[in-house]
Amino acid sequence: DKWKTLVHTAKISPQQRRGEPVPQELLDRVLGAHAYWSQHQIKQHGKHQGGTGATLKITETSAERVSIHV
Repeated sequence: DKWKTLVHTAKISPQQRRGEPVPQELLDRVLGAHAYWSQHQIKQHGKHQGGTGATLKITETSAERVSIHV
């Protein structure tokens, strides 16, 4: 849910955002990671349906930093 919220927030204009402001640097990183993983998923599904068993784990370490672990 956090990831979906961050992606959504990054895609809308700052005027439409509510709540605590999110640093633009973080939102840029979220969009970059989202684009990468979306493309990676498409390639994986094209190669085979079995998958690798890899998972994406996102942990919030502070209000300004998010760690992404594969």
